[in-house]
Amino acid sequence: MNTVANIFLATPVTADDVIQFKTDAASEYGNAKSSAMKSAANAYLVGYHCESEYAQPALRGWLDGEIEKLNAEITAHNKAVDHEKDRAKLCAEGKLNEELTEDEKVELLKKHSRKAADWNKEKQVKIEGREGASSFTRIVKFVFGFKKPSDASHVSRYSKVLEYIEQHKDALNGELTVDAIVSLLTDAGGFEAAVEKMRGTASNSASNVRDATLQKIKQVVSGISTENEIAFAPKHDQGGYVFLVGRTTATGVMVCGELAINDNEEADALLLKIDGSVMGNPAPAVDFVSRVVSIGKLVHEGREGNAVDTAGSGKKFKIARTYSLLKSGASTQVVVSARYAEASLVVHAYPKGDFSIGSLEQGQGVMLDQAAASKLGKDFSDPALRQLMTLNAVQGEDEVPVRWDISTEMGDATEQSSFEWKSMFGQKHLPLNTRGYEPECRITLTNAQVRELYDNELVKWAQTKADDKDAKKPMHVEFDGASSP
Repeated sequence: MNTVANIFLATPVTADDVIQFKTDAASEYGNAKSSAMKSAANAYLVGYHCESEYAQPALRGWLDGEIEKLNAEITAHNKAVDHEKDRAKLCAEGKLNEELTEDEKVELLKKHSRKAADWNKEKQVKIEGREGASSFTRIVKFVFGFKKPSDASHVSRYSKVLEYIEQHKDALNGELTVDAIVSLLTDAGGFEAAVEKMRGTASNSASNVRDATLQKIKQVVSGISTENEIAFAPKHDQGGYVFLVGRTTATGVMVCGELAINDNEEADALLLKIDGSVMGNPAPAVDFVSRVVSIGKLVHEGREGNAVDTAGSGKKFKIARTYSLLKSGASTQVVVSARYAEASLVVHAYPKGDFSIGSLEQGQGVMLDQAAASKLGKDFSDPALRQLMTLNAVQGEDEVPVRWDISTEMGDATEQSSFEWKSMFGQKHLPLNTRGYEPECRITLTNAQVRELYDNELVKWAQTKADDKDAKKPMHVEFDGASSP
């Protein structure tokens, strides 16, 4: 029987397992192109077990330590390249204080004729991500040993495939294995097809979000009161914006000068770094949901649960984070819990403010399906996207009592999406907090009907022997003066 301990620590992945994933990934990379999917699958597993939100602290620490050692080696290598460049320069100037053979001197003079770009090609790139890059950059560099500047295209391609796997991991139904991931990529059309799918998505989405965010920042800045105006004659006004440099004093900030910004692109990049307080909070409903999503990450998912997929693989489901709407008094609450688990943290969130997340009747319970829950978590975790979104709760009927319509202002265009909250009572597996939860109903029974129910059903069930396999719990039944233990 599962306990809290083994739910979260079942079949732990060790550093040896991760090293094997890394070895297999590098090995498959060196084979034919048909093995690229296996290579990517192993690399994804390294990232999942060492760097994702589900990573064990020990493995996360192991990864950081390994990368730190490799980066120290890269730093030493680059210093050696710079030292050799300096030796070549001193040799050409006749200032090198070393005894050289004729061949060594010829070699150094040949190196001195190199261009700066040639020297840069000899240097190595540290294993680290950079602002705006894929979150998988670091893992890809680490797994495959991509250290040369010329490896940039390989880093990009593999990062895109790992992004595809991450974006579609729900289709794995919790089966995080190399074979399952390869099957996922095969269904997508192969390694290159996954790359192209993600490049298409990224080029549209990321670029549009950036442009829309920049447009909104400019609108906000343009509307700020002139009460904070200072007397200053700018030399580098760029599109109506000036970027000042100051230093703190005992009473405030002293303006020392301005940044020499010479083009709109440079100005836009700095505007995107503006303090979030200038933009203010997102729309109230969006802000509420984003907070729910943030706190809801405390509900762990991804590990083996206690329910078996009898209609599919025959294996146990992986624990999944769920979002439910339930009636609470006169209002509606959002509940973050888990499915396929025996124990889990449960988050109850109650909205406060002049906005609605939808209304339910007494006894109703609705939830998002797994794909929608993953998308909700992703979209509302993006700070830039949240600033562009509004949420409108729409009342539905029957199987979809509530729908959240999301409008995202992408500059001059508005993108529409929705989350359907479907009745949970047709689900075979309910969220942990609603197990045994049934719709409340009211019916009228005659005295004779209650007597019949008591005599034919309740009394017999109550008299079940304690060791009977059908006995679930003790019950005392009493009606109209009669009772049974």
